[in-house]
Amino acid sequence: MHDYSEYKIHGNVFRDVIVKPYEYLQNHSYAYFQNNFSGSLVSKIKGISDGYYTFWDNISHRLLENLSLIICNIVMIGFLSKYLIIPVIFGMLIFGSLGYIQSIKYDKYSFEVKSNYHKLLGMISDKITNIFTVFAFSKKQIEINEIKNFYKNIQTPAMNRITYYNFITWVIFGTIYSITFLGIFMYAIYLRKVGIIGTGALSIAILMLIRSCHEIFALSNNLLGLIQNLADFRASLDGIYIKQESLDKKDAKTLVI
Repeated sequence: MHDYSEYKIHGNVFRDVIVKPYEYLQNHSYAYFQNNFSGSLVSKIKGISDGYYTFWDNISHRLLENLSLIICNIVMIGFLSKYLIIPVIFGMLIFGSLGYIQSIKYDKYSFEVKSNYHKLLGMISDKITNIFTVFAFSKKQIEINEIKNFYKNIQTPAMNRITYYNFITWVIFGTIYSITFLGIFMYAIYLRKVGIIGTGALSIAILMLIRSCHEIFALSNNLLGLIQNLADFRASLDGIYIKQESLDKKDAKTLVI
């Protein structure tokens, strides 16, 4: 279905994703282009195009696959034992809540990193353009130092913040995941000891539970990747789709040549 829909409509959609932002960009004032790097604007238009494609690709080929496998495993566990399904659903709710908490701040940090990335490309593009000027080569070391300073003072701290936050949250959430999974595992063994479920049902349920946990981790990683894509998409839109100044004067007349 995804490939068929891509064949039928994505060509026109991709065209509009490129053309519409460029058309809107053309209607900005001259002062707007003086205050924004041309390379940054080109990078943002590319980010809009890439963001659209990766957004739908992640949803259709990754997130939906992980989510469907998790739901199928939970349903099968429910068929095996109605007593085991309750703690499993409770554990999934815990996992989902932790993933939502993690995504809130991760989205903020990703947006900051992507916005700085567009600015960095804009600076580089502007420096390359300066090669065509008379004094370009006499200024090249100064321009290189400006790029290095931007990366050192702005981009590197932003990347360090998101990396550190990602590390800390995965340590905390990984610990909670392990405790929750161990609790469900021990409860399943208890149900077997009291004779509520059989050995075969226990084995199958444990395998499905392990597969569900694996898919939850994969879903979490893919979700963070989707958040990064959305942050890039939002950072690309930021600064382009702003209120445009009125370019026409009042009672303007047609220019006659």
